[in-house]
Amino acid sequence: MRTKRFFALYGSPLFMDTVEMCLAGTDGVDIVRIHPSVPDVASRLQSLHPHLILVDLNSPNLGFLAAVLQEQPTVPIVCIDAPCSKIMVLTGCQYTIATVDDLLAIVEHLIHSDPAGCSAALQPAALRGTQLSKN
Repeated sequence: MRTKRFFALYGSPLFMDTVEMCLAGTDGVDIVRIHPSVPDVASRLQSLHPHLILVDLNSPNLGFLAAVLQEQPTVPIVCIDAPCSKIMVLTGCQYTIATVDDLLAIVEHLIHSDPAGCSAALQPAALRGTQLSKN
């Protein structure tokens, strides 16, 4: 039996709606949404203890990211830059994604693993069998 995973989404309502809709069919995932207007996001995330944090890089007030990395270093933070079709996993790895399927393949892998550091296994090409570039 798989352990239920808890994700936090941070960004605009449109971003959160889109990500939540994409993950709607994923078993074993609970999602909490955090709007950029929420005060003290770092403390809120620390009290929630998410397994994964998905962040819209085009959102305001991203200053909390450094505090979250310091307070919860084992929690992967997936920063999504939708206009550039890129994500950055704040373990120091950045990947080019061509489609939402690339993003979902990485998220699906993170749901069912305990990631630590950069991993070739997180490459969309390794997950889907297609060739994408690593930046």
